[in-house]
Amino acid sequence: FGDWRPTNFVIKNYINIETGSMNLNENNPNGEYIFYTRNEGTFKANKYTHNQTGVIVAGEGNFTPKYATGKFGLHQRAYLLSSNSDLLSNEILLQIVSSNVDYLNSVAVGSTVKSLRKNSFENMHFYIDGKFYKSLSLMAGETINNLEMYRAEKYGYEFIGWYSGGEFLSSELE
Repeated sequence: FGDWRPTNFVIKNYINIETGSMNLNENNPNGEYIFYTRNEGTFKANKYTHNQTGVIVAGEGNFTPKYATGKFGLHQRAYLLSSNSDLLSNEILLQIVSSNVDYLNSVAVGSTVKSLRKNSFENMHFYIDGKFYKSLSLMAGETINNLEMYRAEKYGYEFIGWYSGGEFLSSELE
């Protein structure tokens, strides 16, 4: 990764931010859909408001993000963050928000119950350096190797691995 220069990004340029429309009284323990609320715990509802992938953060209390995909309901005091850029996946967005929980706690407002506002997310920064890309490279390499091992097993050929530690290896068998 050589002389690559670290970069600081403002997240609002890469994501959509919205709140839900459901109320807590729409909770139904026998409901069909996951219902993300401002409270801790698992809730269900009879309806869904979203059918997508993104990161959920409660607007009050515990700001630990959750990864959501598929059909789900979203409480009016919970935030859905989703990527609007090919440069940022929702999986990486989850990692960024997870690494910024201390920041979210520091910008939360209120004296009794701390709560977040939309600009709490808009002003969040994330920092990308060579180590970040190296870790992405390693994850991609592991995924490539797993896929190739699956193909080798399925089609009956020997696979010795061709990606390791961020470097491509020779694919030729010795």
